[in-house]
Amino acid sequence: MKDAEFLFKNLSAGQKITLISVGGIVLIALMGWFAYSSATELIDSFHWVYHTDEILEKINVLTGELDDVQRSGRGYVITGQDTQLAAYTAALHVVPQTLKEVADLLKDNPNQRHNLVLLKSDIDDLTGRYAKIVQMRKTKGLDRTALYIRNGAGFHDTNSSLKVIDQMNEEENYELVIRKKVETSKSRKTQWTLFVVTFFSALLIIGAGTNINRHIKMEKIAAEKLREKDATIVQFLESLPMGVYVAEADGKTFYANRTALNLLGREVTDLKEDQTRAEAFQLYLAGTDRLYPVKELPVERALRGQKTNIDNIEIRRPDGKIIPTENWGTPIFGSDGQITYALGAFMDISERKKFQAELKNLSIHDELTGLLNRRGFMTLADQQKKIADRSKLPLLMLFIDLDGLKKVNDSRGHQAGDAMIMEFAAVLKEHFRKTDIVARMGGDEFAVLVSDKPQEGKAIIQRLRDRVEARNKSKDHPYRLDFSLGSTLYDPAKPCDLDQLISQSDKRMYEEKKKKKDYYV
Repeated sequence: MKDAEFLFKNLSAGQKITLISVGGIVLIALMGWFAYSSATELIDSFHWVYHTDEILEKINVLTGELDDVQRSGRGYVITGQDTQLAAYTAALHVVPQTLKEVADLLKDNPNQRHNLVLLKSDIDDLTGRYAKIVQMRKTKGLDRTALYIRNGAGFHDTNSSLKVIDQMNEEENYELVIRKKVETSKSRKTQWTLFVVTFFSALLIIGAGTNINRHIKMEKIAAEKLREKDATIVQFLESLPMGVYVAEADGKTFYANRTALNLLGREVTDLKEDQTRAEAFQLYLAGTDRLYPVKELPVERALRGQKTNIDNIEIRRPDGKIIPTENWGTPIFGSDGQITYALGAFMDISERKKFQAELKNLSIHDELTGLLNRRGFMTLADQQKKIADRSKLPLLMLFIDLDGLKKVNDSRGHQAGDAMIMEFAAVLKEHFRKTDIVARMGGDEFAVLVSDKPQEGKAIIQRLRDRVEARNKSKDHPYRLDFSLGSTLYDPAKPCDLDQLISQSDKRMYEEKKKKKDYYV
């Protein structure tokens, strides 16, 4: 004993580690064998418990099917309605299969074989009798069938079948109780075995750790210096106002800074099997509901050695927010010239997109009223006309001139004239539906393309006149709102271009305006 102790003290640190490691492997292997043996027995017990549960479930299913045969068959005999046969036919179709499944599950149980023989014979008798009375009910009618049943050759009581099934259930439940007792016993044995393995493994780790601790301290000092350097680099990356994402050469995620996580709105983990980066991070082609093409993503292209800069990727966050981004992709090469990482950077360009949208909106909207301008009207009305041509539905074109604007401008100034235009535009917005296209064509001229119930043009125009007249009577106003209007009903069966449609309405508007002047003269 003393010689062994002296020998151990004189061993080098490496030799001590080797000796302890070999001893530990032997101990763990021995304990592992005991654990494996116990676990195998436990799993085997689990299998038998599951097997018994499955038998009980199948027997229960068979009971239900037999009940369906009897109940639906009797229902059909009584009512003669074919709908009663649905459950009967379905059950009759699956009873043999279910009985076979029960027999397969019980093939290794000799105690149940006799029960199975009795049950199969009884089921064959039951299904045969019901098949005969159902056929007789179809061909001979209720009276003949009832006479057949009264003579004792018809309905079959399922009590005998249920008695056999109850006996089978009792035997399986008894088997289940026995197996669960075995399971509990083996479970405890397995727990104790695993406890012993864990306990001795812990002792081994503690012993080995004492001898290895000195070497670990030296490695910690070197690692700490490296961590300090890495931490400084990470601080630089975390402070960047743009998202940074790094993938390894095999495509796995290596790093993502806090800005990237905030923009994505989700944690960045390795991709699941058969999952693309676009699916994982919800990256969409801007302005569409299509995921961004995976091969065109900057990080994927960087893994192929390409540098990229694009601004057509949208991030769809779990909170429902959509963030437009500008993205960069750069490959990172190792000392051997091979790609080791792919660096992706991206930033939120919502403000830029908003500004661009505002510029675009200004190009098709009237600045004073907020309605579409001539360009916007011509663009959207042309699209609506194409839809009408395809669907063969009519449209109503209204061309409106605001009367008295020049008089208000001359007498009260252009500020009052602008107020008059804006008030009339507000009336048009309130009167027409959102599906209608309303625009200020310039000066005191307005146009409306009605797609909802255009055939009711007279009623639509009259309601507009009533609304304006109600405004004029509601209280004292510095000026009176009035307008002249021309309308044209567009028939897709007699197509014409949009300019012609506007021209016809414009002409009719001037005809009305002329009638007003002639009237006042």
